[in-house]
Amino acid sequence: MLNEVLLEKLKILGDSSAISDDDFVLVLSIAKILVVSNASNTSLKVGDAGSSSTRPEINAGVAAVLALLNEASRQNEVLRSFLEQHEFPSSRTDLLLKLQENVKSATIVGLKSVQNQLPKVVDANWSLQYTDKESSSERVGALEFQVDLQTLDTEGKEKPIHFACDINDMQDLVGQLREACKHVERVAAQ
Repeated sequence: MLNEVLLEKLKILGDSSAISDDDFVLVLSIAKILVVSNASNTSLKVGDAGSSSTRPEINAGVAAVLALLNEASRQNEVLRSFLEQHEFPSSRTDLLLKLQENVKSATIVGLKSVQNQLPKVVDANWSLQYTDKESSSERVGALEFQVDLQTLDTEGKEKPIHFACDINDMQDLVGQLREACKHVERVAAQ
């Protein structure tokens, strides 16, 4: 759910000797203000959220809480079991769960506002053209891929994309797509 750096920040956040109860409440307040302000498209920095402190542990705590809320909303994780698994104190778990419930809809709105705005590929067709000899050049025996992609834009409208490439370009494209798939699988496994 969270990478090791954020898990370490979360561990510090749960340690009352590192973050006092008052500072923990401050961290949650700042995180709530930031989530709600993001959902309403207002620009706000941590310093604007009522914190006169520039202590790095407060900022790290806010980052950990925001990441935790983000991941819990994005992956529909059960936050309580995650926190218990990482031995987070129960009194602070209750406060975090209360915050999650209060900002759940704002977190989802925020996630939707930053989601990828690229078109979605819904269909692909290709054909191979072989040119024996081209009169304007000396290309003989050239293979060319003709690729047609049907996409949906962010408004749900279909948009065709057409491109042509030679075999080397197609092999490069396929290799890059395979690398992207492997990367997504590694990220999902973490």
